[in-house]
Amino acid sequence: MVLYAIGTGPFASTAGTVTNGQTVTVKVMTSASNNTAVTATLTIGGVNGAFVVTTAAVDTTPDAFSFTAATDAQPNSANTSATITVAGINTATPISITGGTYSIVGGGTDLTSGTVTNGQVVTVKTTAAAAPSTPVNAVLTIGGVSATYTVTTVADTVAPTAKILFPPPVSMTEGNTILVRGTASDAYSIKSVKVNGVTAATTDGFANWQASVPLTDTTAPVTTIHENAVTVVTEDNAGNIASDAAHVAITQAPITSTFPIVDTSNKFSYVWNLAIDRLDGRNRLLLTDQSSKIFSVDLANGKRTVFATSSTCNFMGIAINSINKYAYTTCFDSPNGRIFNFDLADSSQSKFQSNALYKNALSIVVNEAIAKIVTVNDDDGAVITTDQTLTNFNLLSGAIIPSTAIPINKSWGMALDKTHNRYLVTDYSQQTIFAVDATTGVRSVFSNNSTGSGDFFGAINDKYISAIAVDELNQRAIVAEVYSGKIFTIDLATGNRSLLSSLTLGNPYNIVNNSYGIAIDDPKGYAFFSDDDLFAVLAVDLVTGHRVIFSKN
Repeated sequence: MVLYAIGTGPFASTAGTVTNGQTVTVKVMTSASNNTAVTATLTIGGVNGAFVVTTAAVDTTPDAFSFTAATDAQPNSANTSATITVAGINTATPISITGGTYSIVGGGTDLTSGTVTNGQVVTVKTTAAAAPSTPVNAVLTIGGVSATYTVTTVADTVAPTAKILFPPPVSMTEGNTILVRGTASDAYSIKSVKVNGVTAATTDGFANWQASVPLTDTTAPVTTIHENAVTVVTEDNAGNIASDAAHVAITQAPITSTFPIVDTSNKFSYVWNLAIDRLDGRNRLLLTDQSSKIFSVDLANGKRTVFATSSTCNFMGIAINSINKYAYTTCFDSPNGRIFNFDLADSSQSKFQSNALYKNALSIVVNEAIAKIVTVNDDDGAVITTDQTLTNFNLLSGAIIPSTAIPINKSWGMALDKTHNRYLVTDYSQQTIFAVDATTGVRSVFSNNSTGSGDFFGAINDKYISAIAVDELNQRAIVAEVYSGKIFTIDLATGNRSLLSSLTLGNPYNIVNNSYGIAIDDPKGYAFFSDDDLFAVLAVDLVTGHRVIFSKN
C-alpha cells in the first residue's frame, strides 16, 4: 500500500495535482519480513522521488535477565523462581532449560524446550538436593542468553539422635562386657555411632546398631561391685556431634548381690508373674509374689515398693485392663482359688470373688475386645472366663467342654493371641503349648516336640515350659522353660520353635532359670522375666537373647 497526502489533506492513492509551495507526504506499508526494503515512488511533473522503508533485522537475542537464588530450602522440596519478562527480541526465539523445568504464563507448564516471544512471562522450577548445604542449578537459555536459578538446601546443624533398646536404663550384670543395642536417626546422614568409644556395627546405616562394650572389671564373672556409665555418641557427615545421645547405667556385681539398692523392707519371696502399667503417666512393673504381696517396680530404676497386700492370698497371675484401669490377679488358696481386681490408681479399692470353677489358677489374661477376664487352672487345665465385674463365670474349655479331645492337664502360663483369636496355654506336664479358641473353647496343639519344627523343649518331668507372652508385632510367642535356662520364640503361624536365649546363647551370665512370668516392655527391645531362683526380675533382649538383672533381692 502506497499513499500520499498534500499538506494536511487526506492520504490518497489516485493521481492528483500539486501547486508550487505545497508539501507532500508519502506513506508506505512495511514488509511482513525482517530486513526487507519496500520502495514507494512519488512522481510530480515527470520527476520521481523514492521513499525506501526497510524492516528491522531479525533479533533473537533478548535483554539480559536473572533469577534470585533460593537459600535454606528443605531437602527434596520443589522450588519456583520469581517471574521474568522476556524483552529485546522481535521474533519467536528458542528457549530451553537444564536442571529443571520452565513455565510460560499462558503458554504451558513444566516445559524443557520450545519458543518464547517478546513480552511473555517465564518462571523456572527445580527440586532441591537431598543433602544439606548443597546447591542445585537450573540454567534457562533464551536465544543464546542464559541465567541460573540456584537453590541451596538448609545447613545441617543438628546431630543424630539415638535410642538404646537394650539394656534398660539401669541394670546389673556379673559379666565383663555389655551388649548395647539401639537405633539412630538423622534428617540427612549418620557418619558414626559409638558407645564408650566402641564403634557400633550396623547393616542399615545405623537405623539399627549394636556394640559389645567392655566394662570396668575385666574378670568374668566379676567378684566386686563397679559402676559403669554407658554413653552413646553420634556424628553426622556435617560434623555435628551429640556427645550424650543416649545413656544407661550398668552395675557390675556378683550374681548374689542386691540391686539396685539393699531394700530389706521390700524383698521378693517367691516372684511369680508380671504386668507393665504405663496408664495415666505411671511407669512401673507390677509383680505378684507368693508372700501375699504385689510389688511395684519402677521401670526407670528398678526400685521396689509394695502395691498391695493380702492376709489370706498368695498372689499368682496378674494382668492389666487398660479400659477400666484395673489390675486382675489370681490367688493361690486351698482347695479353690480366688480372683481379685485392684484399682490401679488406688490399690485399696479392690474386690475379690471365689468360684467353684477355680482350682488355683496361676495365670490370667484380659481380653479387652470382649471385656472378659480369662484364667487357666493349674490343677485341671480348665480355661475360665468372667466379666470385668467378677460376677458371671463360665467354663470355656475343660475336661469335657467342648469335648474330651486333647485335654490340658497342668498349666503355669497363658497368653492372648489376638491375631488368631485364641489363648495359648502352656502344659508343663505334657511339654505342650495348646491353642484354645477364644470363642468356642476348642483345643488344638500349637507346638510341642512333635508339632512344629525347630529347637526342642526339654524332656517331660525333667524340664517345664512355664511362662508365655505374645509378641504381636513380630507374630511370635515368647516362652520360658524352667530348669533349662532356655527361652524360646515360637512362630504364631506355624508353631515352629527357635531358641532366643540359653546357657550358651546370648551372654554367658545372668541366666533365666526359673521363670513363671513374662512382660514384653518393647517388642523391638526387651522383655522382663521373673526368676524364682534369683528372687529377681531380669531383662532379656528380644533380638540377641542377652540378659541383665533389673531388680533383685
